Amino acid sequence: PTTEAARLAAVLDWSALGREPHPGALGRARQHLAIRRRELHSRLPARAAAGKLLGPCTLVVHWTLADGARLELAANLSDSPFLAPPAPSGQRLLATAEPTGGEWPPWYIEWTLAH
Repeated sequence: PTTEAARLAAVLDWSALGREPHPGALGRARQHLAIRRRELHSRLPARAAAGKLLGPCTLVVHWTLADGARLELAANLSDSPFLAPPAPSGQRLLATAEPTGGEWPPWYIEWTLAH
């Protein structure tokens, strides 16, 4: 920083860890890293991905991992629900919401792992 104001703006406010949304974001990041370490680390590297658009803002992508398992990402990157999505394959690792009524909610992402 070349000015005192820039230096002050760059200094971390460690007390922010005690105020939302920071503790929640830190907890989610730790949860995601734990899932990666537990479920994926020993299966890396992954081989080339393949995917399919299901709609203008909806897709499914998968990777084959080193042990032959399949990592899949399903996403609805829209502000409206996606009706009649394909059934997930494998064990759910992480999802942004619980799908209801046979549809993916807006801004939905799900990671699954099939052995």
